[in-house]
Amino acid sequence: MKKMLGQLGVVALSTCFLVAPLYVKADTNQSSMVSRELDRKDHLSRTDYLEKVSAGTAQVVEGVIQERGGDRLTALNAYVLGTDEHFRVWPFEMERNLTDQLGSDYGSQYDFVKINHKWVNGGDSLLLIKKTGYVLNSLEEYNALVRKTIQDFDLTDKLVVASFNLNESIPLKLLLANAGLSIGQQSHDVTIGSQRLYSRNIRMMNYVEGVGSGAIGGYENSNASLERYLANDEKIKALIEKSGAMKETTEKERLRKWCLYVTNTFDYDLEGSSIDNKQAYYRASDIFSVTERQKAVCVGYSAITARALNLMGIKAYVVGGVNDSGIPHQVTRVHYDGAWYYLDTTSGNRPGKKVEITHFGRNYTPVEMSVREANGLREMEYSKAFEDWMMRSNPSEWLVYGRNLQGEKASATTYLDNQAFAELFKNQSTKMTYSPKASNDNNQPVEEAYAEEVTTSSHSSSATFGTDVIRNSRDINPKNVVSQGTWYHNKQGQYRYAVNGQFVQNQWVKDNNYYYYCGSDCNVVTGSYQIEGKWYVFDQFGRLT
Repeated sequence: MKKMLGQLGVVALSTCFLVAPLYVKADTNQSSMVSRELDRKDHLSRTDYLEKVSAGTAQVVEGVIQERGGDRLTALNAYVLGTDEHFRVWPFEMERNLTDQLGSDYGSQYDFVKINHKWVNGGDSLLLIKKTGYVLNSLEEYNALVRKTIQDFDLTDKLVVASFNLNESIPLKLLLANAGLSIGQQSHDVTIGSQRLYSRNIRMMNYVEGVGSGAIGGYENSNASLERYLANDEKIKALIEKSGAMKETTEKERLRKWCLYVTNTFDYDLEGSSIDNKQAYYRASDIFSVTERQKAVCVGYSAITARALNLMGIKAYVVGGVNDSGIPHQVTRVHYDGAWYYLDTTSGNRPGKKVEITHFGRNYTPVEMSVREANGLREMEYSKAFEDWMMRSNPSEWLVYGRNLQGEKASATTYLDNQAFAELFKNQSTKMTYSPKASNDNNQPVEEAYAEEVTTSSHSSSATFGTDVIRNSRDINPKNVVSQGTWYHNKQGQYRYAVNGQFVQNQWVKDNNYYYYCGSDCNVVTGSYQIEGKWYVFDQFGRLT
């Protein structure tokens, strides 16, 4: 019997994770420091609960009329999230209106979006989204989607909508920029009715978007596959070999050899120097420009230098600002001899005219990019958070993809188990994520959702106890209480609570001023339950009574 209980204990423990921990190092299955630090971790002081709902117009109309106090005649403004498309619909002919605007197959292409469990937002706004789009309610969901995009080198656009901004962390932006990459255009907001929403298309992009005041959005390169990036790394390594950098014994001499080689060997791309010719500018700005075309502008030179130095094991990253001529410019910030410096490897060579450069160090006024943009004369960005991370991380963690010259495989990418990812985003319309605005004295959708979706478990059968039954929270140890997490449920109606990617086990949860308890199987308990020798009574929704 003891052996069986021991085995059950192991099983219960192993099932309390989201199939696999969210933070897993690529090769070792251990937590990676970079994984934690590159995630968004800012506090969301206020979020609204968004849910995708696949429903027919009859159900929507019924809900709309109920929310509007029986009004069947007043028109609504319908908005398709992530687009500029909007149009008028009337409750009494909504089916025809939607068909006219979105096509007869709109039901298979679009979902409705409810905000805080309501169909209508601001009194007159009805929201729709492509079925392929995501609505997010927590940073856990956001970080998972970003990690999965990077992990899979996913080039497919994913529309993401939330009630909080969808920009990635500065350290993640800089890490990707070092490889000449980004995860798409920056988050933008729109006010619909009384609701402010943010949207963004996330995908792997071959452009250092948003890094430096000279950045231009919208660049796409359908050939920028992972295979192309890995092949490009080999070309960069060949250039490092030609430069003679690795024959030197100090970081300073190695970067000196590289910088003098790249800036004097290749040309400045005059055609790409004007942002009026966007196609030429984008082509001259990516990390392939030097290796494939033997010429680039400042963005391309700063990216290949940062990548080359990282491959050598030297701390460096791409930054942007304004040069001494008042022109937006990008350079490389590098660490050697115990300090950080700005290096400019942009070539001065022109067709038919060679310019020998012997000095590549630059004196700029550093501006912390988390505070403001570097847009003054001779100002250049830096990030203390990213530099601090680089100082205490391993060279393999700077790469994102590929292997460095020492043969170490990139370990920065946080791998997220496919099954865990699928579970996280399964049935978004029924996944429970609560926010301060989602419950108040007059309206308590949290309770309604539980009443609709929770099936009373076996713990809820009645039992008789003496006076030792505890019916309030006075004896709960505050050190064993968690919050700021996310609720999950399965098809059997069992609920679990996740904090930082792991399900809570044998621990109290405080949510919306209610106390819950997650048992050894990580499920929320109901009915009478003994905890640390004391009996507690929970209602059918798992709340401590």
